[in-house]
Amino acid sequence: MKYQEFVCAIEKKMNQKLEGGAKAAQYTAIKNNGKVKKGLLIETPGVNISPTIYLEEFYQRYLDGELIDRLVQEILDFYRTVKCDRSITRSLSDGCHILCQRRIHCRGPPGQMNGLWNGI
Repeated sequence: MKYQEFVCAIEKKMNQKLEGGAKAAQYTAIKNNGKVKKGLLIETPGVNISPTIYLEEFYQRYLDGELIDRLVQEILDFYRTVKCDRSITRSLSDGCHILCQRRIHCRGPPGQMNGLWNGI
């Protein structure tokens, strides 16, 4: 299965399993280094903050022999741990970084996070 077919299959299976009106849709991002990454943006009705889960590592694991249903379950479990149940508004934004910091997972070499967490 090629990467785009994999992304479509994950999207379809995620949408079959998501609850509460949440929907997964393909999302393409161009990162600061110019690299294009594909993932799933998972949106919940009435909530204005949504996680994007990038799929490159999951695709490699699929190529290495892991079953797609197991990967979907892992993605779903991860989504459930990081999703926000309410919108972020201006009144929440001052203290929200503390709540969100516990739920946002950044990956990258130390010192190369573009100052994302400076001051938090």
